[in-house]
Amino acid sequence: MIWSFIDYENIGTLESVDLSIYQKIFIFCGPRNPNIKLGDQVINEFIDLKIIKLNTSGPNNLDFHLAYYLGQLSQNTPLDIEFHIITKDNGFNGLIEHIKHFGRKCQRITFQSKTNTENLPTIQLSDNAEKVRQKLTEIRERNRPTKKTALINWITNQCRAIATNINAKKIIDELEKSNKIKIENDKITYQLKS
Repeated sequence: MIWSFIDYENIGTLESVDLSIYQKIFIFCGPRNPNIKLGDQVINEFIDLKIIKLNTSGPNNLDFHLAYYLGQLSQNTPLDIEFHIITKDNGFNGLIEHIKHFGRKCQRITFQSKTNTENLPTIQLSDNAEKVRQKLTEIRERNRPTKKTALINWITNQCRAIATNINAKKIIDELEKSNKIKIENDKITYQLKS
């Protein structure tokens, strides 16, 4: 039996998640997620689906709630139930190892969006944009700017040493067009790998 804990604020859609493999699903979403996108899935069996809708926002607010549920349910459910944490956030890795230490199978699941990106043209980043991308990869994912205005300020303040002619908005545009970042509702997700 497998239960999933979905960081919906982080992944933004369930179109690539095979919900049929889970017997219980906890979807955590924040105030920026008025709708949940299931895609075109057809589910022929009963699934226990719980939506935990948070009305408050803040840095890592949703992550703390998800961690709370993981802890509570890990203590109160049989060890033969495996936990899958569906998120792109590496910050859960330590907690997952801790849960596994107590004998429960637990893993972080990431997935590729069903959107076909194979046919998209490869966009070569300018030298400054590539240096910004590299500098962002050196920062832990949870410490990166999460909003566009914050990223503009970060680039302006942190990257002065790279060059004097930094244009933060242009660099963000390059990063977005090359699929290194994705901006939805002013929230940024990162896919910075080369």
